[in-house]
Amino acid sequence: MNRSLRRLAFWAYTAALLYGTHGPRRDVDVPGIDRPDLVVHLFAFGGWFVLLLATEYIGPWRAGRSLVLCALIGAAFAAVNESTQALPVFARTAAWDDYLANLGGIAAGMLLAWAAARVWPARPRADGRPDER
Repeated sequence: MNRSLRRLAFWAYTAALLYGTHGPRRDVDVPGIDRPDLVVHLFAFGGWFVLLLATEYIGPWRAGRSLVLCALIGAAFAAVNESTQALPVFARTAAWDDYLANLGGIAAGMLLAWAAARVWPARPRADGRPDER
């Protein structure tokens, strides 16, 4: 998938994530899981991190610098996202356990991306340097 499509996917996902976290409240009920919403937070923010990294706004997705900067951006985005849910206009609640689940998803996405970069190393370019894309 080319970079423009990855970026479009990231922004569409971000819009859906913002609607899901700030739109009308939905109760998630899964038998046997006390807080299934935490699992949703984990996967939602893990996916957001992976898509942000794939946009290559920060740099090549395989670069350690990109992984760290995207994780820091993700942590800040998750903090703003969670804290704005406390605004009365949204009729939602902000919770530390939700934020920690968001961070857990970002960390899981970071580990997944790090492992993928090791499994699929950059191809060498014609001049012999690695192609970081």
